[in-house]
Amino acid sequence: MEKIKNIAAVAVVILLLPYVLTLFISGKEEKTPADRQSQTQSLTEIPAGDGSIRIDMEDRVMHIVAKQIPMTYEDEAIKTQAIIARTEAYKQIEAGKDPSDADGTEDLEKLWGFEKFSENYDRLKMLVQSTAGQVATWQGGLIEASFHAVSAGKTRSAAEALGSDQFPYLAGVECPKDLESKQFLEIRTYRPDEFLERIREKYPQLEVTQDDLLTQIQIVSADSAEYVNQIQIGNVTTSGEEFRALFDLNSSCLSFGMTGDEIRITTKGLGHGLGVSQYQANELAKEGKGCQEILAFFYPGIEVRAYEGAK
Repeated sequence: MEKIKNIAAVAVVILLLPYVLTLFISGKEEKTPADRQSQTQSLTEIPAGDGSIRIDMEDRVMHIVAKQIPMTYEDEAIKTQAIIARTEAYKQIEAGKDPSDADGTEDLEKLWGFEKFSENYDRLKMLVQSTAGQVATWQGGLIEASFHAVSAGKTRSAAEALGSDQFPYLAGVECPKDLESKQFLEIRTYRPDEFLERIREKYPQLEVTQDDLLTQIQIVSADSAEYVNQIQIGNVTTSGEEFRALFDLNSSCLSFGMTGDEIRITTKGLGHGLGVSQYQANELAKEGKGCQEILAFFYPGIEVRAYEGAK
């Protein structure tokens, strides 16, 4: 009888060996049929060439969010960013595009470092899953879910910044906490010849002299959040955002001055200033505001709901 029991035990071990080896190598259990069905239901079909591919949207959103917001931020601020990222991802899919950041976990290991990877990965996955399927909408359609790191103390109105009333939910809101950010203020200085050379690379028709350079620079217009709409330098007129890109500045909320013989450019905020200010959002989260409250603060009149497909 004892011999029969031993033979039976060996048979069980042999039968279970492939499963045990799989578990040992992968470090996790093999998915059950129910798990596989759940994952299949979370897949989203997107166009790809002449056909289509299926992606795990929540996994894709997690990778996007990881690169958009610091993991030192509060849970509700990160959940806010997850809804923003998912909204934009579905907008891309509706436009026939593949949402960005399709990399594996290797990119996140580089981003966070090996020691923080497991902790950040588990936390971010939980936060993204807690908002699974949720998107921000306006009158039934997906919004332009704009965001930036730090405002200049107030977010911009799309009506002023873009000259369009198409996005009424992108309204200017006060962000007093942004003034406390270490990224709020930046000052750069340039030699006059260096400054003009940079501009001439894009505008070879520039006519200006190095003497009394500051008198030849004029901010033509700015919006109520103090972001520059138009700048005139000599005979060249450019937009604030184009000038910002030309000098790789933190924002187009800028002003000019002189420091000795050098021209000084002072910027406030980090980013274009439209939509959600992540720094202010994080401060609201510290005050106990939930992600839907935060989104409603920055996007007045929007609705957060489960994505139901293109309208």
